[in-house]
Amino acid sequence: VALSPWVDLSIDSASLQKKGIEDPFLSADVLKKFADLYCGTTTDCRQNETARCSELLSKYEQEKHQRLHPYVSPLYGDFNGFPSTLIHVGEKEILLDDSKQLATKLAVQSTGVGKLKIFSYATHGFQGLYPDLPESIESIEDIVSFIDEAIYQKEMQQAVLLNS
Repeated sequence: VALSPWVDLSIDSASLQKKGIEDPFLSADVLKKFADLYCGTTTDCRQNETARCSELLSKYEQEKHQRLHPYVSPLYGDFNGFPSTLIHVGEKEILLDDSKQLATKLAVQSTGVGKLKIFSYATHGFQGLYPDLPESIESIEDIVSFIDEAIYQKEMQQAVLLNS
């Protein structure tokens, strides 16, 4: 189960730019800072160190390729043999494109069933508003059903193996 997965740290998706106004919880600037921290790069130049900022920006451009490494951005990894996956994302959130791209990649490469559900008018983290938001209730109930089905399928496979 993936809730609003951030799978591409290159910070290049269209929804990062377009949905920034609609998503009150995340912004492209915040994600860029998180990506910098995760990748060990930083472009934080608050202290007016012009030379140091130029050096950091240059380093960032040189190391941008590392953001495309599958260990950093799973979207660029291999999903062959990946298990069934449920993806939930809000229509108004900046990680919408990440979820769509992941669902597409899973559909092409995965042997499991992939399911993408986009919740209208929902923003990042809407499941945290359970039980006050109808979309969060629907999402949580869908997650429970998905996990119950996955457990049932696994139990059936084991039963078949034991009876063989």
